Amino acid sequence: MMLGNKQQSCAACGQNLDEVPLAPMLHDEVWRQFAKPHDTLCAKCFLERAVERRIGLRDLRPCPFNLYGVPSWYDLYHAEAAPLPSNIDAWRSAAASLAWIEKLAPEVSPSHLSHLL
Repeated sequence: MMLGNKQQSCAACGQNLDEVPLAPMLHDEVWRQFAKPHDTLCAKCFLERAVERRIGLRDLRPCPFNLYGVPSWYDLYHAEAAPLPSNIDAWRSAAASLAWIEKLAPEVSPSHLSHLL
């Protein structure tokens, strides 16, 4: 994965980010609890830091990145979110964007998101 910034390694462990899963996209105020604003973390370092903090679906940005993959970051945090989050419309919009992206890149499969579409 080519990142928009120049950082190609995890700010915590130094792993090459082309070789490991990335941390989820969080709201800015939540991200600042984990790392500096422009740092990028791998999923492992994020989860190690998340043990110390209570992270929920409300903390994730409703964007296609957090919906990508099986399980997605949305899937991992959705189980604890009952009832549906107050920003469900934003998650549905992100899911629709991911479905549109699938037409351009068939390997992206949002079929596990049918409950959002």
